[in-house]
Amino acid sequence: MRTIELTIDITAANWITENGAHGSYWTLNRKRRALKEIGYLRCLNTARGVRFKRAHVTAFVQYPSNNRADPTNAAPSAKPIIDGFTRAGLWVDDDSRHVIGPDFRREEGQTGVKGLHRIRFVIEEES
Repeated sequence: MRTIELTIDITAANWITENGAHGSYWTLNRKRRALKEIGYLRCLNTARGVRFKRAHVTAFVQYPSNNRADPTNAAPSAKPIIDGFTRAGLWVDDDSRHVIGPDFRREEGQTGVKGLHRIRFVIEEES
């Protein structure tokens, strides 16, 4: 069973959360496009040639501090990144037939940089 890890650092300028003030449609769209491009490029640089027929994705979210947090609130940031993985050819499509998850977990520790979030995607081949 193959497993790969792709880690993405997200600055405050591009971080989207379920709880936060999102701004205008144009602001959100810009952030989503940026995150999709970041996911695409990271996948090409780290996992070129890897392709999954079906995969399980776990997203480990790391925060700037050790304050309380709800990792599932990172879904609006994770989704465009996963779309970038799809564009890079990691799987045929990110629909439920090809991708299970993502399941969100909190990553231990902290990034230690104000406004910097990190998502480590662990992608495991499913049969």
